[in-house]
Amino acid sequence: MSSSAISSVPLSTKHQTRVTRPLVVFAWGTLAFNVLVILWGNVVRATNSGNGCGNHWPFCSGQIVPTLTNVHTQIEFWHRASVGLGFFAIIGLLIWTRLSTAPWHMARKTATLAVVFAVLEAFLGAMLVKLGYTGQDHSVGRVILLSIHLTNTMMMLGAMAMTANLLAQNQDKAKLAIKRNEVILLLVGMLATLVVCVSGSLAALGDTLFPMPTLAMAVQKDFAASSPWLLRLRWTHPALAMIATIFIFWIAIRALINTGTIKIARRNRIISGMLIGLIGYQFSIGLLDVVLLAPVPLQVLHLLGADMLWIALVLLVAGTAFPPTEAIE
Repeated sequence: MSSSAISSVPLSTKHQTRVTRPLVVFAWGTLAFNVLVILWGNVVRATNSGNGCGNHWPFCSGQIVPTLTNVHTQIEFWHRASVGLGFFAIIGLLIWTRLSTAPWHMARKTATLAVVFAVLEAFLGAMLVKLGYTGQDHSVGRVILLSIHLTNTMMMLGAMAMTANLLAQNQDKAKLAIKRNEVILLLVGMLATLVVCVSGSLAALGDTLFPMPTLAMAVQKDFAASSPWLLRLRWTHPALAMIATIFIFWIAIRALINTGTIKIARRNRIISGMLIGLIGYQFSIGLLDVVLLAPVPLQVLHLLGADMLWIALVLLVAGTAFPPTEAIE
């Protein structure tokens, strides 16, 4: 069945899948909206607005709608409001998916995972606020919790992307189409990408907490024994990015030579091309970010590239390991 044929598809006399175009649009829209929420969260961190609502959660300064006279309060309040909207959108996606698919449909599982990660996301965000891991705090506790928070964020995006993709293709079952040793390499590549994302968030935190007036001073601080440890770890981000790039290129090449239908081959070419393009984009924006001393707009664009690259990687890995049934029969 063509992926464009998003209509009623009887799977049995008792259970039917009725994946409609509005559901698919809503799934992709939920993913896109939550990417915007994450980008706004980056603005919160980059502008030191994480404590704009004090240590109150979920309400801002103990009020549903606080007095928005302080810019930091405005930034944090609207971030929390957007997080709430994104959370309810994910809940709605799960309900709509369950109402529209048969019990064995894979999209049910990934939508459930998205909700689980969304709940954890709210919990981790609350912990950052309640424990005071905002503003100028650069404790080990903040670094650990922030790393867990970002990892969970990427897993949530991956689950939403998988849900939207499974609904769009109406792929209800999975069958492993590659060797198990290749599965390990694919997972290593995804893990390496996650580590790069986490190291990037820590490097950005260092830029925010310890701004430097010149590039020369910033480089000097990165290797000075007296520098805060967040700055001395910044060099690991580009180094790890180079390692992850090797795995990503291997994944893209592996997907391009993957046997299957013409439709699957075309899909792999498109996503592989996107991945390679996004790698070039990330290195270019990352270099500008370093040279221009991490201005907030460039930080946002860099994070956007990271989110898009992760989503594309998840879709390519999943499509390579578990292509639609017709591609592996």
